[in-house]
Amino acid sequence: LFSFHSGLMLVYFMKCLQIRQHPTDHAAYNHPMTTQPPSPNIHFYFDPSCPWAYVTSLWAKDVAAQRGFNIRWRAFSLRVKNAPPEGAEKLPPSMGHRCLRVIAAAQATGATDDAIGALYDEMGRRRHASGLADRPDIGAPEELASMLGACGLDAGRASAADEARWDQAIEADMAEAIEKAGNDVG
Repeated sequence: LFSFHSGLMLVYFMKCLQIRQHPTDHAAYNHPMTTQPPSPNIHFYFDPSCPWAYVTSLWAKDVAAQRGFNIRWRAFSLRVKNAPPEGAEKLPPSMGHRCLRVIAAAQATGATDDAIGALYDEMGRRRHASGLADRPDIGAPEELASMLGACGLDAGRASAADEARWDQAIEADMAEAIEKAGNDVG
């Protein structure tokens, strides 16, 4: 069973495989000083609240390590995608959306894709790899600060969870994903 995240990630993965199978399609590979094809990127769109995205991310990281791929971690808020219709009561930001705001703030202040991947992995482990009775609210300020600190990032960025200004970056990532995979995702 594949979620939106699994399917979209697989689309990018298959494109990366095509690059590996046909490296001479890339001008950089044909350069006389280049002996290896460029490392392709996997664009992995995720919502930290989705367990299927987390499980797929573990697989993607394993494949990336074996094949020399880079993972570009991108936000996809299921709360925004599945928002109530215009005019309906607005819902407060969900746990996953609060996490994505923190991730957007970290990216905007220079966090690398590796650091974002580590933060997402920490979120996933805490939320999805623990027993059902032990699953914390990873969108809570103290959990966000703890996860940031565990990844060597500034724990003060946890305050970004309450800042709507980061929604624009999340929505830009979502627009990119929808442009590539269509609007019937999420």
